[in-house]
Parts: sequence; C-alpha cells; structure tokens
Amino acid sequence: MTPVKSIRKYCLDCAGNSPKEVRLCPAKTCALYPFRMGRNPNYFKSKPTNVKIFEGTKEEQKSLRYQPTFEQIDEITGV
Repeated sequence: MTPVKSIRKYCLDCAGNSPKEVRLCPAKTCALYPFRMGRNPNYFKSKPTNVKIFEGTKEEQKSLRYQPTFEQIDEITGV
C-alpha cells in the first residue's frame, strides 16, 4: 500500500468510514489534510499543454542531437 493510500485509509477511519465526511473534513490544520482524498497534491502526471511534442519516427527521434538547456525550455514555455 502506498503512503497516500494509507493516509486515505486513516482519514476514512477518522471520519467513521464515510467518504463524504472525509471530503468535508473540518481539520484543515491536520498535516494529512491535503492528502485526505487519496492523491498527492504535489504530483502532476499530466504534461504541460503549451509544449510541442516531436511526433517523428523512432529513427528521427534517435537522430536528434539538440537538447535545450533549462533556460531555453523556460523561454519556449514562457515560464
């Protein structure tokens, strides 16, 4: 069991096994509060929408030698 799932299980136990009560939890100062829904709020799985992705063949992808620096990526993405 992952740590986030363990926190969810703990929150369900604390709220009397009621998912609605977990969602409406009034204990906003609890250290586990951001994780109560079973998700890590600091983890973003989706990729940014403003970044263009190269969709060439595998051979074309392997032949690419250019790798931008972090500063160049920031310029491209506008961050």
